[in-house]
Amino acid sequence: MYHVIATAKPGTPLPALWVPAADFAAQMQALGDAGYQAVTLSNVLDAWAGRAELPRRPIVISFDDGYLSQGQAAADT
Repeated sequence: MYHVIATAKPGTPLPALWVPAADFAAQMQALGDAGYQAVTLSNVLDAWAGRAELPRRPIVISFDDGYLSQGQAAADT
């Protein structure tokens, strides 16, 4: 789960909730290199109900609060 995809400004409360875009991209690359494939929560629910199969290493990436930086980082990655 990601909260803010951006570099925290000095003095930002809870800077651990911020992930610089380059770090996010590197984390997504590392997951892909390790064989993980992103799936939606709908895919997971369908698999749990026996209506679909998941890839060998599924992963759900979630974003908290819907910040613009999340959509931009996800689209760029």
